[in-house]
Amino acid sequence: MGIIIKKSFSQTAVKILLAIIGAIATIFIYPQNLELNGIFGFVIDTGAFFIPFILVGLGHTSIRFFYSSNGDGRSRLSFLWSLLRLLILNTIIFTTVLYFLSETILGWMLNPSLNLSEYFTYVVPAAILFTINQFLVRYLSNYKKVTIPILLQNIYKISLPIIFLFVLYYNVDIITGIWMILSALLFSTVVLVWMVIRNFSRTNSTSFSEDKEVSTSEFYKYYFWAFASSVGTLMAFRLDGFMIPALMDFASSGEYRIGLFISSIVSIPMQSVLAISAPILSESWKERNMQEIKAVYHKGSRNLLFIGGGVILGLIILVQFLPLVLNTWKDMHLVLTLVVIIGLTKLFDMFSSTNTLIIQYSPWYRFNTYVVLFLMITNVALNYILILRYGIIGAALATGVSIFLANNLRTYFLYRKMSIHPFTTTSVGFYLLILTISILSLWLNQTKGGLFSITFTAIAAVLVLTSFLFIWNLAPETRQIADNIMRRLKG
Repeated sequence: MGIIIKKSFSQTAVKILLAIIGAIATIFIYPQNLELNGIFGFVIDTGAFFIPFILVGLGHTSIRFFYSSNGDGRSRLSFLWSLLRLLILNTIIFTTVLYFLSETILGWMLNPSLNLSEYFTYVVPAAILFTINQFLVRYLSNYKKVTIPILLQNIYKISLPIIFLFVLYYNVDIITGIWMILSALLFSTVVLVWMVIRNFSRTNSTSFSEDKEVSTSEFYKYYFWAFASSVGTLMAFRLDGFMIPALMDFASSGEYRIGLFISSIVSIPMQSVLAISAPILSESWKERNMQEIKAVYHKGSRNLLFIGGGVILGLIILVQFLPLVLNTWKDMHLVLTLVVIIGLTKLFDMFSSTNTLIIQYSPWYRFNTYVVLFLMITNVALNYILILRYGIIGAALATGVSIFLANNLRTYFLYRKMSIHPFTTTSVGFYLLILTISILSLWLNQTKGGLFSITFTAIAAVLVLTSFLFIWNLAPETRQIADNIMRRLKG
């Protein structure tokens, strides 16, 4: 657990830096032209949406069987080449299939833009570059290389605000802007490839198991189950990024992306913990180290819940404050509702901790696939129905229902199999209080005004967070870090 805490904090620092850059852009830049934000988002989000259809099961497979490739360089190189050959084959198949289906997909879309088909053509290179980058980041995590690869993977997020401003103020056309985004993705790919090569030229310090060689049938069985799980997860949790611009217009998509980005800040600590936990949980299952698995599960849940609760209340205050000082925010009436719905959803996901990864690297990994395939059908139906009826709020509600169902099913499964669950009386009480404060804040903002709601939310946040940290001791590890910081400040 120590390495998870250490690595996750360094990775969280990087993601906080990226979030700060994204937040500045989201607050001051993207609201200036919601349609442009929606167009760029369409290329980026749809490209990311197609990742599992190219990656298939290579992400989880590269971690699952890495420790069975033994310690010599030749075996590791052979393992990597086998993964790369599959990646190339998957890319060819995906490109061919999408070429023949493109007219059907475009005919289904309701977006009124006259340039929709032209923007759609750039989705393919975006999807390929996103996929390669994600594969390389997953593979490098086996060497405990996480922070720098994650930074490189997100270089395009740093360049995006600059590209946006060039299009907005310096007569750069939209297509050129899209090419600039693709160039940033290509730069990340080149540097990540260099990092993989560099790791092969060094002596590897990672401990490898002496397991027997993995059979081809075992490899492909896991590979395709991981693919089904990844596709289902995507359909359950990221479908809105594709369906909103498909069923509505780019301006609505631009506003939704702003609300989604702000609420996604809640889960930054969880993303870091999951990235570090994946190879450690995989190794723990191989060694049948149940105590380590339980420690990751329980400590992760308590600390992520507390941190996420504080972040969501802070974000609610921020979104209520912005229309009071920025004219570009005065007409975005739905962002606060999006932040409350999606933020509370992500907080519940953090509450559930690492349940998805624990199951994914366990002998029962097929269960993840059953869950997400069910949710895939449910979420497609919910998004289609609710977006057409309630617009972007409907998309947020569909995502919320999907994540709530998925985490409850997985939590119940782990309880039946391992007699563990992340819930305590204190943690459940904390979540319900955060939920209540968030809903009351939304209601007060609509009825009493922003200043009244901001004051209420700030006072409630201070009382709840300090009480649960120092009196009810919800997150001992977080409290220890807070105590250390306070001692250093005192001198």
